[in-house]
Parts: sequence; structure tokens; C-alpha cells
Amino acid sequence: MGCAECRLCKQGEDSNEYEYNKDNHKKIQNTLDISLQNKSKNNVNNDNDNKANEFMQKFEENIKSIGQFNSEEEFEILIPEDIKNFIKNEPFPFKSDNNDSYKVKPVEFENGNIYLGEWNSEYEMNGYGKYYLKEEKVLAEGIWEKGELKRARIFFPNGDFYEGEIDNSVYNGKGKIISQNKDEYIGQFVSGEKNGEGKMIFNDDKTEYTGNFENNNFSGNGNMKWSNGVEYKGNFKDNYLEGEGVLFDNNGEKYEGNFEKNLFHGKGKYTYLNGDEYEGNFEYGIRKGKGIYRKKDGFTYDGMWDNDVPNGSGKILINDNIIKCNFHNGKRIDEQLNEKITYNEDIDYNFYNVPMNLSAMKLSHLENVDIMTSQYGAGTKISFLDE
Repeated sequence: MGCAECRLCKQGEDSNEYEYNKDNHKKIQNTLDISLQNKSKNNVNNDNDNKANEFMQKFEENIKSIGQFNSEEEFEILIPEDIKNFIKNEPFPFKSDNNDSYKVKPVEFENGNIYLGEWNSEYEMNGYGKYYLKEEKVLAEGIWEKGELKRARIFFPNGDFYEGEIDNSVYNGKGKIISQNKDEYIGQFVSGEKNGEGKMIFNDDKTEYTGNFENNNFSGNGNMKWSNGVEYKGNFKDNYLEGEGVLFDNNGEKYEGNFEKNLFHGKGKYTYLNGDEYEGNFEYGIRKGKGIYRKKDGFTYDGMWDNDVPNGSGKILINDNIIKCNFHNGKRIDEQLNEKITYNEDIDYNFYNVPMNLSAMKLSHLENVDIMTSQYGAGTKISFLDE
């Protein structure tokens, strides 16, 4: 049946004309709908234009209380070409959720700083904008919320760069720092300092650390890979290997156990490239105290150690025989035993290979890991307002 209200549909509703009129009705109705929608949009646009005009009128009346207008050309002259090219070619990674914002031409504050971006009806920086600190020569491209910078890319004059979240004018939340020498940190910040999970890459030798940070230091569980092939997995404290961990040397040898200030200390197990093992006590990188040395061929020394060599009482296990013995500075001193051991002459008492010397290895980027050598590193405070 045709549309009760439509004369076109009623005409010929009992004939082939019905389908034709029905189609015409739909076209007419669509045209009316589009017209109404456009009218509604125009009304909204007009309302927005009126609000914007009203805002700009009031803003211009009050501009003298905070500064003066400047031109976009003057603003752009202040920005170095490499930074302008970066902004042009690298999409801005953050979005603004602010709807009640109006873009205003550059405002130069009394201290010479300039802001080009969006403002809210309370005359606060609100939304996307660029802020240039004239004296410091620092540029922030970011998102403001009620006058506070919340997410930004910050370009420093020495080449340092920050991208991430900000709170109370300091790095806070997820962020990334790239220093002037191209060292890089990606991870969590709390109150301006590296805290939580993060990753650091040192540009000079591509050493990498992935793990936990506390107050800008390696602390907690982490994994560090040096460019020479050495790798550590385990606990850190204040930039030292400290606590339980595993260290893999680049020659295939491995230490698993306790560390203190980058040295084997406490209980641990060392596996040599030839398959020999030492399991026992270490003291600041040296085998000292009770320990067992097992050779791949079955020879075992179980006894006391000092200064990395057998020293004191112990026993040797070989060919299912147990030989009680004493050593002094690595040399056996009880050659004459109550029982005659016919194979004593065949025993190699220089069986104890020395573990890797961590102090001599000088593993890079421990103890001092603050990659930002300038004043713009972790902890930097950027006072972008209150103007």
C-alpha cells in the first residue's frame, strides 16, 4: 500500500505507477531529511561561531593582563629548522579530549615566553599547543588541561628529547628520554625519576638493560646485555649486581648464585668451559671457605679454600677412593699417609681453574647509569605556567 499522507503514493496504488511513485517518495523524503540535517548543522556551526567570536572578543579585552599577541611568523622563527622538520614528519602521538577549546594566535607573556595553541573559556591553556621558553630555548609540543601540561614532546637546546606523560611540571607516567649522545630510556617515571619497569640502551656500545628502576638506578629484577656478549639475569641494587643472579661470560662459562657489588659473594656455582664445576662459597669474587671442585672426568676435591686455591683440610675423590688431605696455598702438604696410595704420583693437584675476574672485566654502565648528563635528565622540572 502507499503512504497515507503522500499524494504521489496514492496515485496509482492499484497500478504499476505505485512502485514508481513509491521510489519518488523515498527520494523526496531523503532530500527533506538531508535538508533538515544541514539546517541543524548550520545552526550548531552558527552557535559555535558565535561562542568563538564571543570568546575572542573577551580574550582580546583581557590580553593585557597576561601579555600581548604575537604573530605566527615570529613564533616560527624561534624554532630551529631540525625541530620544525621533526614535528612536520613525525605524527604527534597524543590526542586531546578537550572540546571546549578555542585556538588563539600566539600569546607572548611578560617573561618573553610564547604559547601558540588552544585555550578554554576560563582563559587557561587547554588542548593542543606549542610553548616556547625564550630564555631556556626549550620547546614543548603538548596537550594542556586547565593550564597544566599533561602529555608532550619536549625539545631541549642541547639535543635532549623527552616524550611522554607529565604531572606537576615533571616527567610522570610512561615516557621516553633520548639524550644528546643518543642514549635512550623508555619506561615509567614517578615524580620526575625513573621508577618501575623500563629499558635503557647505551649508544656508545649498545649495552642494554631491561628491568626495574628505583630512583633512576637499576634496582630489582633485571637483565643486562653488554656489547661484548656478557649477559646478567637477576637482581640489581643501586646499579650493582646484587643478590641472586646468573652471569654468562662470552666464552661460554657461567656463574649462578649470590652477588655483592658486582662480585661473586656467598653461595654460588661456577661452570667452566671445559665442563669442570666449582660449587661453594665465594668472598668478593674469590673462592674462600667450603667448596667442591668437580672435574669432568670425575675427579673431585671437597674441602676448604682461600684466595681462590685449596687451603686447609679436605678430601679427594678419585676412582672410588677417598683420600684425606691438607693443602697450603694450593699445594698438598701431607704426601705421607698412613695408607700407601699407589696412584698418588698420578694426581694433578693443579686442578683448580680460576673463575672470571669481574673486577678486571670492568663491565660498563654499572654504578653510574644516569644517561642524562645535562640538566634536562630525569628529575627535570619544567615550569610552563603559572604565567
